[in-house]
Amino acid sequence: MSFVASLRRMAVSALLTVSNFPNLVRVVMLCGLLLFTGGTFAQAGGDQSSATQSSQAGRKSAEEKSSSKKVNVNSATKEELTATGIDEAAAQKIIDGRPYKTKRDLVIKHILSEDEYNKVKDMLVARRRGENHRKKNGQGPCPPDCK
Repeated sequence: MSFVASLRRMAVSALLTVSNFPNLVRVVMLCGLLLFTGGTFAQAGGDQSSATQSSQAGRKSAEEKSSSKKVNVNSATKEELTATGIDEAAAQKIIDGRPYKTKRDLVIKHILSEDEYNKVKDMLVARRRGENHRKKNGQGPCPPDCK
């Protein structure tokens, strides 16, 4: 006999003996809760395969994004920039206009159009040379001769 069936049997027996009203209220609330959660579990069980497939698809897309390195607009070669989908003329403009504080500067400085930027923004990053190790030590931005 399943757990739900035994609880239902207890509820019915409690209903038949109405001598203790507070217990009756508790049993009725318990039955309502069981009916509500039982339907929830049944729905979750039926959609389990589609939920698993969607979570696997989400994991795959996250792995693809993490496996592909982002291109630094302040240090990338022309070939690396064109590999992201930027045309050669725009890649040369990016190289000529360095350094950039943010990747959004490519739109602000009219190097890329808004549409071009939206296509490649997830593949780009704007880091200045030596920026990471100096900020970790609390020393501020790296001087130009820093390596």
